[in-house]
Amino acid sequence: WLDHPEAKKRALARWASGVAEAEGRPPVAWVDALCCEEPLEYRAHLAHMPVRIALADRFLLLLGHTVADRLWCIMELVAFRVLGGAMEDVIIVPVGDDSGPATTASLNRLIASVDAFHVMYARAARDEDTRRLVQ
Repeated sequence: WLDHPEAKKRALARWASGVAEAEGRPPVAWVDALCCEEPLEYRAHLAHMPVRIALADRFLLLLGHTVADRLWCIMELVAFRVLGGAMEDVIIVPVGDDSGPATTASLNRLIASVDAFHVMYARAARDEDTRRLVQ
C-alpha cells in the first residue's frame, strides 16, 4: 500500500457510496492488506492467496500510481483471472493523489503507469518474495 492512504480511503469510500446507492445496501469487501493474519509469514500468505481469491465474485482494484510496479497486486489480479474470474468482474477504482480526488492529470498518470507495465519491472517488498512469485 504505497499510494497515499487518505487518497485510497477517499477512493474506497466513493466506491462504497456508489454501490450502496445503486444496490440499496453497503458493499461487503475483503481487503487483503487489512484481513491477512499478521503472524503468518509471506510463504503462508502466498499459499493462501489462491483460496481467498477463488472465493471472490468480483475483484476490486484500487488503482494508484504504484500498483503496476507491485508484484503482489499483479499476482492477485492474475490469480483472479486464472481461477475463472472475468474481466467484467474486475472493478477498477482510480486513486487520486494526496491533494484530493483523481483529476484528469492524475488519471493520465495512472493510464501511463498501466500502459508502461511489464512484469519484469514489478517487484515485491522483499527480494525473496519476488523470486518466489516469478519462479
